[in-house]
Amino acid sequence: MALTGELAKVFQTINKKMGEDTVVLGSDITETGGRITTGSLALDVALGGGWPVNQWHEIIGEASNGKTAIALKTIASNQQRDPEFTTVWIAAEEWVAGYAEMCGVDTSRVYVVATNIMEEAYEAVIKITESKAVDCIVIDSLPALVPGAEDEKEMEEATVGRGALLTNKFFRKVGKASKRSLTKPERPF
Repeated sequence: MALTGELAKVFQTINKKMGEDTVVLGSDITETGGRITTGSLALDVALGGGWPVNQWHEIIGEASNGKTAIALKTIASNQQRDPEFTTVWIAAEEWVAGYAEMCGVDTSRVYVVATNIMEEAYEAVIKITESKAVDCIVIDSLPALVPGAEDEKEMEEATVGRGALLTNKFFRKVGKASKRSLTKPERPF
């Protein structure tokens, strides 16, 4: 659809200033990486074929409602489909290998980063994303991550907003790293 008039000028200005194809028609955008199964047919159908790859997804719910189980079933199902499917699990909460194995996960293909310090976890995820060497990164769980400054303070000392600021910055940085990671080189493992 060819645009004319004032809107076309605005879009041309935006594309000139921010880079070609900053503004495009929605129908011209195609999914770049496909989808991976969640391990649940019903959830795959609800999501239109599984999790879109190269995107961040958040599973939200009350405690003990199966969020970790969904992540583990996603890993297990994709490990069965691809013998080289590799995962990094950021364990802000306890990593339980027996539970993962019960869900069908080959734990020898899961690398665990055990930290609940927000800055450490986020830096690890950014570096791993930039490496393009893994298929899936799970943070279990975001609410369990604590800013380093808060971890060092006494209970009564307030550090309001630090976690939100760090998380905001993290998603901006990892978004850039994800865009650079659309194609994966050979795995170094």
